[in-house]
Amino acid sequence: MLQVRGLLKGTNGLLPKTLSLFNYFVFNIIDGLTEQVGTELYMSPEQLAKKPYNHKVDIYSLGLILFELLVPFSTQMERVDTLTKLRILQFPSHFMNKPEYELVRSMLAHKPDDRPEASNILDMDFLRVALEEHEQALEKSGCGDGKRYRRRKHLSSSGST
Repeated sequence: MLQVRGLLKGTNGLLPKTLSLFNYFVFNIIDGLTEQVGTELYMSPEQLAKKPYNHKVDIYSLGLILFELLVPFSTQMERVDTLTKLRILQFPSHFMNKPEYELVRSMLAHKPDDRPEASNILDMDFLRVALEEHEQALEKSGCGDGKRYRRRKHLSSSGST
């Protein structure tokens, strides 16, 4: 069993603000899986229960982060309270009308098999439309180089970019 313990620090010995989300980022590598990574608030149910897990834990955490990007919070307490409620799938009523609701809800499914794969998320219509709108805005603003940007295909696909 390989065990590694580390503390993520900035050059001044403190955590950089951008990494404060991960607090003390102490981790153990045991049998190819990690334990106690990041903050408990972002851990999937299977990680909290110390059960075996797979890549779907990242989809769960990403669902929480996506929600944070979509919903502004007035205070840190409001953020923690709302994210805690999300863990039991209690969404703010104003968010349930947004097109992203179904995606975030599926990403936070308690059963890993019920969470979408990353490739399925990238293929969702509203994300495709958002990407196209972003590309058009870049072209109009003169920031684009005239080329259409295409997202990379999933590593398991046989197509090229």
